[in-house]
Amino acid sequence: MLVDKKYFGNLGFDKLLECEKKITVYNSILTELRLKNYGAHTSVGNLELQYLKVLDYDSAKYLLDNLYDRATAGYSTLTITFSAATYATLSDDEITAAAELGYTIASA
Repeated sequence: MLVDKKYFGNLGFDKLLECEKKITVYNSILTELRLKNYGAHTSVGNLELQYLKVLDYDSAKYLLDNLYDRATAGYSTLTITFSAATYATLSDDEITAAAELGYTIASA
């Protein structure tokens, strides 16, 4: 997974856990996050962003626009969970497009 370092200066992450089964980001004040090609490896797991309660629409849109195409690659489906507030900013078309790439978009 590539992370745009521009958005990871002094963000004060409380905790960032990475393992094969899931990636959970804890920091309720983080408003911007840029992840590119998420899901590009078979070992990556679900992405839990529900603790980012004020994550902006642009960050969610960037993530969805830059997802790796797991469906075409034949990889298993992953779940990306947003806070209810962030999830509410996404359109049905954006959620459907992510599903076609092999992702389930969920609300916490």
